[in-house]
Amino acid sequence: MMSKNICFITPQIYPDVFGGAEVFNYYLINDLAKKNEVSYITLSDENIYEATKYRLKTKRNIHQLLEIIKIIILSPKDRVFVVSFMRTKWYYIIMYPLLNIVLNKKYVIVIHGGGMMPWKWKYPFNLFFKRAKTIFGVSQTICKEYTTRTNTKIHYLPPLIPFELAKKDKNSLRKEYNFIEKAKIFLIVGSLKDLKKPLIVLEALDKIDKVFLRKQNIRILYAGDGVLNNKMKIFIKDKGLSEYVHLLGNIPRDKINAYYKLSDFYIISSDFEGTPISMLEAMYNKLCIIGSDVKGVNNIINDSDGGFLFDNTNALELSNIMINVINYNHLEKRDNAYRFFNQHFNYLKLVDAFQLNL
Repeated sequence: MMSKNICFITPQIYPDVFGGAEVFNYYLINDLAKKNEVSYITLSDENIYEATKYRLKTKRNIHQLLEIIKIIILSPKDRVFVVSFMRTKWYYIIMYPLLNIVLNKKYVIVIHGGGMMPWKWKYPFNLFFKRAKTIFGVSQTICKEYTTRTNTKIHYLPPLIPFELAKKDKNSLRKEYNFIEKAKIFLIVGSLKDLKKPLIVLEALDKIDKVFLRKQNIRILYAGDGVLNNKMKIFIKDKGLSEYVHLLGNIPRDKINAYYKLSDFYIISSDFEGTPISMLEAMYNKLCIIGSDVKGVNNIINDSDGGFLFDNTNALELSNIMINVINYNHLEKRDNAYRFFNQHFNYLKLVDAFQLNL
């Protein structure tokens, strides 16, 4: 495969930011840089081995845009720019088609989600998609939606990263992290923000009898941080749930696999997802999935038969499912999730497909 000149425009990136797009870009840059000339434009102080970094000097949006435009204009003619698209204003993306029209600067789009909100002014968005060299979407739902909106071909690109299983066994990890062997552990990985609906899990936990919680040694682990952190702490204290809930903060990628390995169940309660990396990693670790009945989650759970769906406005429904999986374990759901992951997702094939379509 011919080497290419690729530049990622990613002001925020892992390990500074733990979002799905930021983690995905970090690993994709790493792997593409092994065989291509790869650079990235960012605010981060961290360096990615073998990739060239263009360090942005300011967080102010207008100045940032001017810096990015300058870098694009001065770049070699064969360079292709990779733009992550989520929920955004038209004036943040209009520069790409304009630079393509005037200077033939090529760019590709990776649609990561953002709720698929309607566009108030369609023209700049349609122009943005029309002038792109290639467009990727991180879920089949996203591909279908934006194909309809733009009448343009969207390539499916699941947002995989190279998962690794923890080397220690489950009981050894539980001892190391101070959880008893018989604990029933639910894991949630993601930002603590409204779109992810982390509070619904606490509300569901509060509806379960305390005697049952204590007898079953139930533990809820949140791996992530965000604007709802303080609100969650207050809820946990007010409801007397401190014994059962652990707010872990952001966990680095080289340690998160231990939490997947020591857990039993995985909960994802978002209002919307593309193809959630965290849920795929849970499937890879044979966890029983409990997911909100929304786009990006329900299709994977339904297709895999790897878990249960709930209305993420209904805490009682979620609490009943949590009790059910504790009582019956559902080993077949875990096997189904793991089998589905291996049949449909392959990171190395994803990297090759991305490069091939640039």
